[in-house]
Amino acid sequence: MSHSKIEWVNVLVFFDEEELEGSIKIFAEYVDGGLPNHITSEDIQRLELELMQLELYEVWDVLTTLGVNIDDLESKLDVEVELDRA
Repeated sequence: MSHSKIEWVNVLVFFDEEELEGSIKIFAEYVDGGLPNHITSEDIQRLELELMQLELYEVWDVLTTLGVNIDDLESKLDVEVELDRA
């Protein structure tokens, strides 16, 4: 995954194939560019949303490649993002 403000990302996926439910935990470190370009809380919320969308896409891609039916998967996944400043 590449994003201009993200230094590194670690994604953990816990998935129960029989129940088609699970959780995704995203740990990321971001660079705020110093005082003049500091990231506001609105920017952080947008960054968290972008991370969730990118990682959900990646998980869906892997699961469909494995032949898992993902029709109702979005409602059964808990996605959590933890951002730390670099």
